[in-house]
Amino acid sequence: MAPAALTVQRAFYIGNSLSGILYGIQFALCFQSIHYLKRRPNGLTTFYIVFSLALLFLNAVQLAANTLYGEYMWIERGPTTPGGPVAYFEENTTWWVNTFGTATSVAADVMSQALLLFRCYIITDSNTWIIFLPALMFVTSSALGIVSVIESALPKHFLLSGAVGKFGVPWISISVSFNVVVTAIISSRLMYAHRQLKNVTLVTHNRRYAGVTAIMVESALPLAVAGILFAVFYGKNSRAAIAFGNIWGSMVGISPQLIIFRLSKGIAWKRDTIGTGPSMHFAAQNLTQAIDIELGSLENKEINKSFRRT
Repeated sequence: MAPAALTVQRAFYIGNSLSGILYGIQFALCFQSIHYLKRRPNGLTTFYIVFSLALLFLNAVQLAANTLYGEYMWIERGPTTPGGPVAYFEENTTWWVNTFGTATSVAADVMSQALLLFRCYIITDSNTWIIFLPALMFVTSSALGIVSVIESALPKHFLLSGAVGKFGVPWISISVSFNVVVTAIISSRLMYAHRQLKNVTLVTHNRRYAGVTAIMVESALPLAVAGILFAVFYGKNSRAAIAFGNIWGSMVGISPQLIIFRLSKGIAWKRDTIGTGPSMHFAAQNLTQAIDIELGSLENKEINKSFRRT
């Protein structure tokens, strides 16, 4: 078997296997988030629950489509196809099951980007000028993603080359660039907040809202890294992009779910997070002063008693 044929099959197998593992993580995060959201209801509780379930469903369809495609490639049809499983894989990328899986992947990406854009708006104190570029990239990416799905459904169009590649490469590039830009904006804002909170609030409060974990989750850093790797291999027309594409598709579901999980536990960044830091600090100071005053009065009473005895 040719090395290129082995690369395609290995990439597809590894990508599907890792996607299954990552989907299990997303599944657990989803229902833990729903549990905590119901315990801390607010105006957006229903929205986040529906969003989580919709994202979980879209990734389930994507995983099922890839799994079924693998079954047909290796078991049902591929072995009897001239050229073997790889020939079947490349000749049937426009199968409706595969197209449907690609469509759900694009829909999940649009949902993920929309949530990240909203979180960027919140974290930057509702500054519309800062999110103007990401918003423009979001609209462009969504449009190119839809066109890529339509092109990939046309007969004899392979997802890594031809007309699909002409739309797919810009779609992936802009989508990943959106993630990188939003990651940079949110990370910069949280690192700036980290320095502010470090001087005026408690250490636990600082770590909760602007620590390393908070920055990685809120900025969707894992999604940006996975997207960069996928974009590099996709742009090179490499068959290894199949594996990285599956991983990136899974991270499209996990990264926003991690943000919702933090929101459900009440430890995600809010509009008044900076404001709550100093108030906590001053409250702690006032409590300490009150204790000192009380201890001082008790000490004076003991001194007066000793003086009277003498």
